[in-house]
Amino acid sequence: MTTPPPRHPDREFDGYLLLPGGREQLCDCRLWVPRSAREDAYLELWVPASPDVPVHTGPGPLSLRGQVGRATEITASGVWVREGPATVTPRRLAGRSEIVLAHVDRLTERHRFVDVTDRNGSPNKCVLTFGLTDCKYLNPANIVERNYTGDVKVSIAHLFEVSYLGVGRIAFERHYHSGSRLDIEGTIVTSSLVANLIDPSAALTNEVEPARERVSDVCLLASLAARHRVDVIEMTYANEIELCRTWLNPLSRPRPTAQTEWSDDVLVSAADFVDYFGFASANFCRATASDKQRVREAIYAVAPVFPLGGVEGAFLAQFSALEGLIRFGQPEVAGCATLLDADRWKVAKREVKRAIDSLGREFSKEDKDSMQQKVGELNRPPLRRALQSFLEAKGVVVTDLWPIFGSQEKPGLYEIRNRLAHGNRPADESLGALGVARIHLSLILERCTLSTLGFDVSRSRAIGPHTNADASKITELQALLRRTVFD
Repeated sequence: MTTPPPRHPDREFDGYLLLPGGREQLCDCRLWVPRSAREDAYLELWVPASPDVPVHTGPGPLSLRGQVGRATEITASGVWVREGPATVTPRRLAGRSEIVLAHVDRLTERHRFVDVTDRNGSPNKCVLTFGLTDCKYLNPANIVERNYTGDVKVSIAHLFEVSYLGVGRIAFERHYHSGSRLDIEGTIVTSSLVANLIDPSAALTNEVEPARERVSDVCLLASLAARHRVDVIEMTYANEIELCRTWLNPLSRPRPTAQTEWSDDVLVSAADFVDYFGFASANFCRATASDKQRVREAIYAVAPVFPLGGVEGAFLAQFSALEGLIRFGQPEVAGCATLLDADRWKVAKREVKRAIDSLGREFSKEDKDSMQQKVGELNRPPLRRALQSFLEAKGVVVTDLWPIFGSQEKPGLYEIRNRLAHGNRPADESLGALGVARIHLSLILERCTLSTLGFDVSRSRAIGPHTNADASKITELQALLRRTVFD
């Protein structure tokens, strides 16, 4: 956002920009906070154009702090300056110069209701709520009547409430807000999708960041079901002592869209969501840290926050995620999947290295050293074998989709991926064929991810008539790609 919203600023205060070397720059600050997931914050900074203290415009990150009255503190971390007064100004021309910010990691407003010294003991009732990017699938309510006063009546279509290890019960709700704008008469009603923690424990409210990470994983699992990425963009903590709100990446909030270019359907129906989430959360929570990351990367690829760079970028990202996902639950050495366990590989590696050392004089020392460095790759399973083993173990059927492995005559998804990775861009007339191949790759990745999380793929819309995947045209499309990419 380059211009402030069409309304009066929500906060005006004197702020201090902390510069390298411990110096502070006094700023006149005006803040517009975001009122919905589709709106960015706007932070306006003006500084005296003084020859004494030129504004730092070098590398960040910087930080900003300010006070609104006696009770409200505002801080910003991860502040990067895009433009600022880099030269001094003569005193006779002294005025105010604007600092334009490029990025802010976090913007926090903390308001104290009473002085801590006036209270004995700890607060009894706490509220912990996380604002989310918007998602129609998780939206539990629709406006059925709007009053001129700004009040609204809503109908509850469904209310998803799930449980997750480490945070307890979470309800996906919708909060409504009333406000006004300078360019529109009357009351403006906005709303936000939130994840509300029901009766949060003291441990969660004392350290909000671990709770945010867990709620982010909850939203990620929900994103898979919705085919629409849901991410945490706000945190609100409140008790009878204080109210604290934090906005994440407030100046440029993510606005992911549903994957509607090839399917208008969600992956898991709303009627099955709670059941799906029970399986998914249980299997995800018991996974190792590396296996959790593999699942995250798979969901990132099928439900991204930001566009993945066209059909070619999406194809490469999804194939890479599939390669990682099929290593789920496999033994690893130094982070890599292995054919043999550590003890058997130790024996095999010793014998292979001994065989290399015993090669004749026609092999130079440099030749032998190069082969020795490649020995570790012998314990890595070939992709075809690893993928087939995964599909068989998980019971995932992909025979109705574009073949994963093919040939130059009939390129499979693997051959397409190799060509794209080496910079071969399809001709314009074959982009449609590449798009179909990417749809089939998405379906394979969705099926594999659901099975990894323990949910029956047949209950999803990644299989059967919901896929819109016409297998009868694959041979024709393979021939088209062969002529334009593989010749």
